[in-house]
Amino acid sequence: MILCSPALLKSGQWGVRVPGAIAKSGDEITVVTKGGTSWQAVIEIIVWRGPDVVLCTASRQFAKCSECGRAAVDADIHRAMGGLCGLCAFDEFDM
Repeated sequence: MILCSPALLKSGQWGVRVPGAIAKSGDEITVVTKGGTSWQAVIEIIVWRGPDVVLCTASRQFAKCSECGRAAVDADIHRAMGGLCGLCAFDEFDM
């Protein structure tokens, strides 16, 4: 994983500052704020490329369920837990 930081782009949209000049669309990155909050993302569009930094847009990436492969996020009926999505966690732990 590449460690990156959030950056405000000239368009007013939030993007990501990626160290190094080798970043490309589709790369998986970890965005870390000054406060220590972090999340996984995937580079979408390269906005600007310099000799040692790349500015780009990125979309947040959610962890995958270890059973069904869907995003491991909360479902209407149950919260995600144990590496499972909310639906599989309901099946696994509540039946």
